[in-house]
Amino acid sequence: MNKKENFFIQNIVDALEPNFPMELTSQKNRLREAMSLFFSQEDNLSHVFKMIKIINKASTYLKEELGLTEGNIKDMKKAAFFHDLGKVSHPEIYKKPGPLTDEETNLKKLHPVDGFELIKDSNLNNDVKMLVLKHQIDYGDRRGNGNNHFNSSDKRSNSEGRNFPLMLDIFFMIDQIEAMTSSDRPYREKPLSKEFIFQELSGKLPHRKAQVSKMMKFS
Repeated sequence: MNKKENFFIQNIVDALEPNFPMELTSQKNRLREAMSLFFSQEDNLSHVFKMIKIINKASTYLKEELGLTEGNIKDMKKAAFFHDLGKVSHPEIYKKPGPLTDEETNLKKLHPVDGFELIKDSNLNNDVKMLVLKHQIDYGDRRGNGNNHFNSSDKRSNSEGRNFPLMLDIFFMIDQIEAMTSSDRPYREKPLSKEFIFQELSGKLPHRKAQVSKMMKFS
């Protein structure tokens, strides 16, 4: 990493770093190290910035048609910077070009929990923390295995914000749409088709098909 890149990354870290109580200085340092490592990877920066670009393009739709507030949208943007931080726990998994083992797959699924652990005691608001924790909860896989199925309209998913279930669904869509339309993944040489993406997300969010179709237009 050259000096210019390092300066840029450190400014991102300084701008976003949440505050912790004084007695949790070691946890603050751990978060800083994770953020520096995460943002030193160009593909991570690209994913986050593309997510925020989608949120910005969709903001009028999200507010005027879906009823989200400006605060909700700001929280989604902030969560975009933190949601994948847990990936620094096992970086080798995300660089592997071939199929993952069962053990690697299970470790990959834990990255939201690892990320949440980094920020849970910070002064970030509860909706941001819960977007990080829940953004990859199993919505039911394409094989129809409903074990661990998560319904985002379930009251158990609610944070203090009344809009949180909708925020979570939209955030999940944006994360998945950006990932599936990206061609810079080690395990995929070209973006997936729009038809496949729609079917995939509609299967996981059957109550949000109209919103899936609309959000795909902002990618």
